[in-house]
Amino acid sequence: MRIGMAIVACLAAITLSGCFEGPKGDQGAKGDPGAAGIAGPAGPAGAPGAKGDRGETGPAGPAGVAGAAANVRIPPSGNCNSPDTCKVQCAANEVMIAAVCNNHKARDGQSNADEPKYEQTSAGTVARCPAPASDAMVALCVKP
Repeated sequence: MRIGMAIVACLAAITLSGCFEGPKGDQGAKGDPGAAGIAGPAGPAGAPGAKGDRGETGPAGPAGVAGAAANVRIPPSGNCNSPDTCKVQCAANEVMIAAVCNNHKARDGQSNADEPKYEQTSAGTVARCPAPASDAMVALCVKP
């Protein structure tokens, strides 16, 4: 009997459930806004803007430090008309960094053009080229 009573009570509740609903009321007032959500992913970069106007010219900078005096010297060639050699010499406090015999072509019977021969003396470095060089020997001397 208890089971029958439970079934009847459930059927009565389902049948009468629509009777207790009243007419729909008016809409209520709008509620307060909720908390902000988390930010979404960043969008793509925008296009570059237009080029701006040219800025004003700035003031001139300070003057630079004066450069050091050149320590390079081209010594005069001597004895270039002698039948033996043409000689160029740097001072004792200088270093010879280059010397050239300006006989650009090989002499008869030789395969190479003349090259200077160097020797170190107490008076400085000496470079010699075979004569006649016709006053055409050049060297560079530098003070270290």
